[in-house]
Amino acid sequence: SLVPGVVIDASHMGSYARFINHSCAPNAALLPRSVATYRKLAVVLLQDVPKGREVTLSYDYEEGELSQECWCRAPTCVGFIQRLPVRSRTVAAEEER
Repeated sequence: SLVPGVVIDASHMGSYARFINHSCAPNAALLPRSVATYRKLAVVLLQDVPKGREVTLSYDYEEGELSQECWCRAPTCVGFIQRLPVRSRTVAAEEER
């Protein structure tokens, strides 16, 4: 998680970013930012995303936190939505280039 013990849940309200789906080979990441006195999250692309291609994030659930099946179909898919090692994120981003 970005902040220990804090979970982002946009199921009831939030920006359009709440519609970004999970992928085990994400092409975007969340970057914490401060705007005046507010804490915000920016969606930052990890690579060029061609027109018509979906922007995806790794939801970064802790292993065992949720055992939701992953349907991302990425070659590096681990079968469940969970935290990816930093190395896996980098390798996945490089492989898609």
